[in-house]
Amino acid sequence: MHEGDEFVQEIMALGGYGFLPKSMDSNKMVQELDKVRDDQKVFPKRQKKPVQSQHFSERELEILRLLAKGKNSYEIAGELFITLNTVKTHRRNMLRKLNASNTSQLLKIGFDNNLI
Repeated sequence: MHEGDEFVQEIMALGGYGFLPKSMDSNKMVQELDKVRDDQKVFPKRQKKPVQSQHFSERELEILRLLAKGKNSYEIAGELFITLNTVKTHRRNMLRKLNASNTSQLLKIGFDNNLI
């Protein structure tokens, strides 16, 4: 029913295996369902909107990279010698800038756009 990128990204973030729009040709749909059955992820090809790294401060990029290494906010604060609230503020700002709803989406967008 919904084919917008926001729905596809939400399904990906939740660990879904695929998104098949109802407008898809039935033969193609059967092929894609076979892929899902074989544990392959099936998502529509979409135009990536490039994320400009200049939208992030150096500190935000540093925090994003540490998140990608599996660090939590407490560990990041200690490593960068900043307060926990400062880390949380930077994380909130990055989520807002990328219109992401959670850290998983933030990291995916970061990886997809070679920020990490």
